[in-house]
Amino acid sequence: MAKLKRRGTIWYAWIRGELKSTKCSSKEAAKIAADQLERAAVDPQFRAANQATLRLACDAWREAFELRIGTGERSEETLEFYRYKLAHCLRLLGEDTKLAHIDATAIDQYIAVRLRDEAAHPSSLAKEMIALRQVLKLAKRRGKFPRDLDAVFPIGMGSGYKPRETYLTPEQVRKLLAVQNPLHAVATALYVATAMRLSELARARREDVDLKAWLVRVRGTKTEDSDATIPIAPPFRELLTFACDQAPAKGLLTGPWLNMARDLESACRRADVPRVTANDLRRTHGTWLRAAGIDPKQIAPVLRHKDSRMAELVYARLNPADLGALLERQAPAMPSMAQTKFASAKASERKYPNGRKSKQPNKYPTRAKNKARKSNETPSKPPL
Repeated sequence: MAKLKRRGTIWYAWIRGELKSTKCSSKEAAKIAADQLERAAVDPQFRAANQATLRLACDAWREAFELRIGTGERSEETLEFYRYKLAHCLRLLGEDTKLAHIDATAIDQYIAVRLRDEAAHPSSLAKEMIALRQVLKLAKRRGKFPRDLDAVFPIGMGSGYKPRETYLTPEQVRKLLAVQNPLHAVATALYVATAMRLSELARARREDVDLKAWLVRVRGTKTEDSDATIPIAPPFRELLTFACDQAPAKGLLTGPWLNMARDLESACRRADVPRVTANDLRRTHGTWLRAAGIDPKQIAPVLRHKDSRMAELVYARLNPADLGALLERQAPAMPSMAQTKFASAKASERKYPNGRKSKQPNKYPTRAKNKARKSNETPSKPPL
């Protein structure tokens, strides 16, 4: 243990021949600080963790993520999503907090504040933990985080996430468009007709739409499959034509929608339809295709997904009524029971006269007799 020396009200410690301040006026606190100073002097990883702050670790992670954006592996939208989640971590844990001080206790306190004091949803909190874990994982790889990640973060923390199931029927879409202003109506019609994401719609241009071939180019950046040309199925062509007729002849198809959530909620209330979000309008496209009998494997390319899992779980799920209607159209009916021939009662009685299956005759009668004889014989007494 390092030797302590007091100067005024502050305690100092001798660390490898050099007198360093513990910045503590209490001797007990100075002992703890001296232990950390001594460990930092001999352990490079611990020293790096005591020098690196959470803000520096987040900046380093952002720079590494931007390199992946440059290769097309990641997108700006994903980076913006993580920035938003990490802002909560920086706010509560502290930007200047040393990485060495982030332990299981600090994480548990963070979770308690978010759930109890700020009423954060478990799914939001789970995403924040994922973002923070990525930052600390990179810091550990670079020798700046000394702890085991599995020991720091909680075990079995569920997100509580349940996908929304709301979508609109064709009649409800017409009612919604009727109460919206032209700018919002064009955006809503495009959402349903093309299943674009919010950022993709903001980049959509008039020259991207081919009304003769019924093809639309989607300028997506979220994944490598997001930038694609998709076909427009017959149920959506009227909506696409309506949007193009109302949109400018050149340039962007629609202008910025500043408060989409509020305006959509208000329009849904006036139209007397279920409240929907932009993602619900995207789900409406997938659900209509699925209700028409399109396989999720064919729906996935339209939604720009790599496989059919998201369509099956989130964007093309049918309620019992729509599923029943689909089965009614596609599943063949059973043959009429009146055409089925059943055995007559008399034939059954002839086969089993006592109402049950008769016992089969023994194929080996001699063996049965010998076995019975041996069982009836009394055992001989042993000699005295």
